[in-house]
Amino acid sequence: MLRVRNYIASRCFHGVAPPPEESVYSKKPEYPPLPKYPDSMYKTEKDKVICKMRSLDTVEEKAYYLNLPKYYGWFSVNIQEDFVRYGSLKFAKCATASDVVDGENLPVSHSEDSKRITTESLDILKTYINSYRNSTVPPYSVRGDDVEERKDFIKYNQGELSKLNFLSGLDRILSIITNNTSATDLNARLEAFWFKGGFDPDALMVRKRRGDVKSRIKRNILKGTIEDHHDIIYESYDRPMAYIGCPLITKRNPYFLPSFLDMEQCRREFQSYKEAEEFFHDPKSLGYPYKHVHGRNIPCVWTGSKNPCLNISYLSSLNRFKKSTSESSFSEDIAEHMTPNEEALIKSIFHSFAATLSSSTYFGFTPFNNPTYPISTRTAVFDGQSMALSVYQLNRTELHQTQDDEEGRDLRNKLWFSPYRELYTLDSEGSLSHINEDLLQDLISIYLEKGDVSKEHTPYLHPQYKYIHQIKSAYDREYFWKRYLTMNNPSMDNLKRPTIEPWEKIHLIDNPSSMSMLGLRDRQWFRMAKYDFRGREHWDPEFRKLDYYEPPYLPVKFRKTRNPFKRNQYRTRKVTIPVPK
Repeated sequence: MLRVRNYIASRCFHGVAPPPEESVYSKKPEYPPLPKYPDSMYKTEKDKVICKMRSLDTVEEKAYYLNLPKYYGWFSVNIQEDFVRYGSLKFAKCATASDVVDGENLPVSHSEDSKRITTESLDILKTYINSYRNSTVPPYSVRGDDVEERKDFIKYNQGELSKLNFLSGLDRILSIITNNTSATDLNARLEAFWFKGGFDPDALMVRKRRGDVKSRIKRNILKGTIEDHHDIIYESYDRPMAYIGCPLITKRNPYFLPSFLDMEQCRREFQSYKEAEEFFHDPKSLGYPYKHVHGRNIPCVWTGSKNPCLNISYLSSLNRFKKSTSESSFSEDIAEHMTPNEEALIKSIFHSFAATLSSSTYFGFTPFNNPTYPISTRTAVFDGQSMALSVYQLNRTELHQTQDDEEGRDLRNKLWFSPYRELYTLDSEGSLSHINEDLLQDLISIYLEKGDVSKEHTPYLHPQYKYIHQIKSAYDREYFWKRYLTMNNPSMDNLKRPTIEPWEKIHLIDNPSSMSMLGLRDRQWFRMAKYDFRGREHWDPEFRKLDYYEPPYLPVKFRKTRNPFKRNQYRTRKVTIPVPK
């Protein structure tokens, strides 16, 4: 009786429901359009990541956010400075979006001071080279040095050490005569990390996408057969790139060196160029290995340094790719196709891009936002007697897939390369006979260049808190700095990542049975990711984030409240991005 009263009362207040309008409904159900996998939704998520990274205040927070999705690191293409693969020049240009400007002349201005200093320093360099060659004696020979396997090792160490010693003396002489006050490092650590789009998927990615498309067809999300979605399965995607180098000598300044072309000139100049060389294949086809590494951008110095700009670098001409292969596998025919100048060019491209990219990250620029002004550096590849110089200008760091689709190829990085030239020549008796004045004048002109003070502004950093050491809270500052150092520790790349063994793939995934778990002490991580309440963010290595860990105990002094009734509420506190200022 009460329900009837309530029904009558509601009808008295609201009235009788009107008949449905036919214009509102349709005979066939209409659903909102589903985003094509992986298209519009994927780009939207990437745009959110880019905006989030730009909004972070400090350099360390941006670097930490770059590695936040991967606890065990990104599955990256491992590029090493002293491993130059055969036929990788096209890949080097494509991976760094670099163009090599035709011509052997470098865009270095020769002033009257450089000419005067060159003529005055010839006698000094002759004395230094003669004294260095006379003081260099072969090492003491011990028993066992005549073993075949040890001869190459001794020759390698002697060559690298002699190059470093010679360049150290040459750098001191040039710094004194040119009054160059740059900070000098020996065998410093240089690392760079970026994303490059446009590569074809490998067999593992094709198999993964094929299974995903098959499941979507089964759930009626996609129509047709697997062959109808060929564009989804074989769509190109981004590849993480990790560069690891150790230059012999580096020179750092508080400001970047002046550039030669502004960005608008690079755009117009590239439009007149022929179409840039593209490399769509898997870098594994050239011999580049893949490894799980964290994205690190370290320009031979930590954050907060007074000289963060890496302007001049000396590299060794050693190519350990030749040393790692036998004489029969690395034949003379292959060696003829990869000349020493081509090796030096590949080294210069990768090193120059890594040096400028890592230096730009200390000014707030990242692989997800281009610098607002061009950045340049100088590189020299030395083989003990000859030297190849190059000048590089960085205009663009966004090389991922979305950026390529939006801007195309209108903005490229530039490299001016000069082939090997002998710094000094020897006569038949082994004594010094001549010094190359043109090469010496180029070196002196580079040392005389002054930093551009206008290239100091940091548009994507906080005006007051640019680095983490400027934060007021001592606990937050020290905590996050330790996390930053731990992330940049190379031993983090050696963490044992959970994998699936072949017998697990056969008996537990492909052919499961009710007796498959007998005798096992614990469930595997891929089973626990389905049934455990902590989910895949705890068990699956692909979904575990960098800040997923148990924070340390927080002393009572640093807690928010000291209420005895809430003693266990604030026993730990995790400091992650964004760090409170």
